[in-house]
Amino acid sequence: MTEKSLTKKQLDTSLNVFKRDIFDRMDSKFKGVAARFDKTDKRLEKIEKRLTAVEVKVDAIVEELATRKEMRNLVAELERAGVHVRATKIFVN
Repeated sequence: MTEKSLTKKQLDTSLNVFKRDIFDRMDSKFKGVAARFDKTDKRLEKIEKRLTAVEVKVDAIVEELATRKEMRNLVAELERAGVHVRATKIFVN
């Protein structure tokens, strides 16, 4: 077996090549992860827009139901006061 000795310059060169290779590999892995996060962010933004639209619709429905209940209470109060009101003309399904 023959021993081959390395110079400091050879070791430094090999170490620099090794470091560069490691950094390149890590960089490519991180770019892949970043791309997946970007896709996930875009999906979450779409979901958020949909949820906002649903929230607006739910708020409108709740407001309509509250108004409907108030109108029914008003009709009942008018009828108690002797004012005849046709509920079928007011409440159309």
